[in-house]
Amino acid sequence: MLKNLDPLLTPELLYVLRAMGHGDVLTITDRNFPSDSVASTTVHGSLIRLDGAGIPEAARAVFSVFPLDSFVDAPIHYMEVVGEPETILEVHKDLHNIPLGKLTS
Repeated sequence: MLKNLDPLLTPELLYVLRAMGHGDVLTITDRNFPSDSVASTTVHGSLIRLDGAGIPEAARAVFSVFPLDSFVDAPIHYMEVVGEPETILEVHKDLHNIPLGKLTS
């Protein structure tokens, strides 16, 4: 039995996280991202939905068990506001406050 897992970490999501290795990419998106079409081209082949969870909540759950690579310049990316590259949205500020756990190299 696994203990202390965030309830957002579904069996399917845990399976995918376990299968990922260095250099693999995980995308946590909002509903405006073409998630179904992008997911269909991945190794997993299908979208994993976390209905009702915001990006910060989903990221917090994932980062609680998934280490980020330390050998890349920026292990996390997010979209800029169109036409306003200096604007930082509240959701981006929330992401900066999430503990990322240990970075791996």
